[in-house]
Amino acid sequence: MNHVSQSDAKYMRLINEYFAASKEKYKRFSLSTHFAVKSFEVNQKELTVKAIGQLNSRFGERGLQNIPAVYGLSFEWRSGKLLLKEFVKLSKEEEELYDHEQN
Repeated sequence: MNHVSQSDAKYMRLINEYFAASKEKYKRFSLSTHFAVKSFEVNQKELTVKAIGQLNSRFGERGLQNIPAVYGLSFEWRSGKLLLKEFVKLSKEEEELYDHEQN
């Protein structure tokens, strides 16, 4: 994952844990999802992005769920490259904290 920051080992560990847990859940429940972005809130000074949209999930052949979702991304500049530090799904409480950190 060349686009993930290596400046702190926790960045890669957290992203790998997220995707490993998601992969297992998807296999177990025949789950398929996609995120439809409605808007982005970009803070260029803090190098953060809040992606707001709809998470559409399909379970097996008939189950379907559409829920609002917000993801937080943070980045850092390293050797002239913009690298991903964090990618997380935000709860309502975390959204407020994320907004506060950006201001």
